Amino acid sequence: MTLADFLLYGEQIARRNKLIGHTDTEQHFVQFGLEAVHSALKDVMYPLLGAELPVTGFDDRGSDNIHIINDGAFVIVQSVREGDSEAVNKAYNEMHIIAIQIVQKFLNDRKLSLVPGRPSPQNQINNLAISRIKIVDVGPIFENCYGWRVSFPMQGATDMDLVESDWIDEVAFSG
Repeated sequence: MTLADFLLYGEQIARRNKLIGHTDTEQHFVQFGLEAVHSALKDVMYPLLGAELPVTGFDDRGSDNIHIINDGAFVIVQSVREGDSEAVNKAYNEMHIIAIQIVQKFLNDRKLSLVPGRPSPQNQINNLAISRIKIVDVGPIFENCYGWRVSFPMQGATDMDLVESDWIDEVAFSG
């Protein structure tokens, strides 16, 4: 899944989930990078789904088959009045419902990814590592927001051979 597909997938979740309700006029979705979040928070509504940019890692599993692992995450939060512990608990409860719905969508899209003709990016969720999905509480973050971080590593085989035309005076190993 490319970065563009990942962000599009997050926006589609925010648009299609009735509790989030993202539209062109009611912004409930942001890209989750520090600069992007701070500038985007001025015009958002809550609940807010943030797409945290993925961390990329690699696993060779003891062979020449290299797998790229993108640890992505969505953060679903609600803004509450500072010092209102009842509202904090309510936000945690309501955002947890949405976090579970997001995982349900992941699992459904993984099953549907095998159906020919599925649109991107839903068809790319087939490499979702279900046993490594995590839901962890967050808050307070941003403007007194509380909720949950849904992390989900996706993996797939990738070609990690050096491309000589990308380099000056480099030779690709062939063996």
